[in-house]
Amino acid sequence: MEDKLIDVGFLYPVIDGQIYVGQRGTEPHQGFYGPIGGKSESYNPNDRPYIKEYPAKPHIPYSDIMAKARDKEFGHSSAIREFYEEVFQIKTVPWDEVSNIFKIGAITDTFNDKITNCQFYLAMIDRNSFDLSPRELTNIRPLEEIKVEELYPLAMASLFGLKKVFAKGVVKKLEPYASLNIISQIPDFDNKGIKQIMKNKNTSIEDLMVL
Repeated sequence: MEDKLIDVGFLYPVIDGQIYVGQRGTEPHQGFYGPIGGKSESYNPNDRPYIKEYPAKPHIPYSDIMAKARDKEFGHSSAIREFYEEVFQIKTVPWDEVSNIFKIGAITDTFNDKITNCQFYLAMIDRNSFDLSPRELTNIRPLEEIKVEELYPLAMASLFGLKKVFAKGVVKKLEPYASLNIISQIPDFDNKGIKQIMKNKNTSIEDLMVL
């Protein structure tokens, strides 16, 4: 029987101090900018779960527990693997180039009658020699160069959630980003519009921040 629940990991890479976003080459959201990622693959026993430290004591997110139970790779692993495949055309992630992974949150979306569990992450990437996969991405640019209307809705919602977390200033995993002035790189969104997006996606800003 076909699995109607699709696990997807998305990454906002921070390269040379800047958040980057990719322009999608395929549907959904073709032509719009947002985080880079894709569907999860089978669980890898060598994979390590993400340890979440906010808002409670350190713990493995429920989404990673469920992914392992369904024999799927962890969200951050799929996000970073897909990022390297689409941006650098590298099949095996050089993990020594990846640091300070932070889970922003999750949003459940529906596309083609399938439920998509979208996990969003931030991470520093020590590589900038782009070699884009032409089918998946048509461009990659710093977020600061993108107009709000060029972002697709889930990108707006996840960035809005990330900005709220940075504004709180209480998450230890975000301390390495403090000198980069990340908040100034994230656009100011219309709160009413974002709340409507979240309502349509059956989640809330609070859910986005803590899942």
